[in-house]
Parts: sequence; structure tokens; C-alpha cells
Amino acid sequence: MENEKKEGEVSKVGLGMLFGVIFGAILGTLIFIFTQNALSFSIIGIFLALGLAFGTAWEDKSS
Repeated sequence: MENEKKEGEVSKVGLGMLFGVIFGAILGTLIFIFTQNALSFSIIGIFLALGLAFGTAWEDKSS
């Protein structure tokens, strides 16, 4: 069973999603402050998708 994770190890897909949400939330909030456009919060979803894709590629490459 090579695919088993060590206890306490976080998946890279989860990390990518987490960083995507954090960066998206920060960037979305800053853009909202400067533009007063609530659609800027859709950036959170875009960064979540990018973080998910990056985390998946990272995990595939490292295994």
C-alpha cells in the first residue's frame, strides 16, 4: 500500500484549495474595498479552482 498517507500528513490538494481560498478572499476583499463591486468576490471561486488544479498537479507530480 504505497498510497497510504502518514498520520498527520495533509494532502497537497487540500493545501492548494486552502491557499486558493485565502488568497482569493484577501484579493477579493481588497478589490471590493477599492471598487465597491460585490462581483469581485467571485475571485474567491476562481482562486479556489486554481488552487485545486495546482494542488492536484502537485500531488500527481510528487507521487
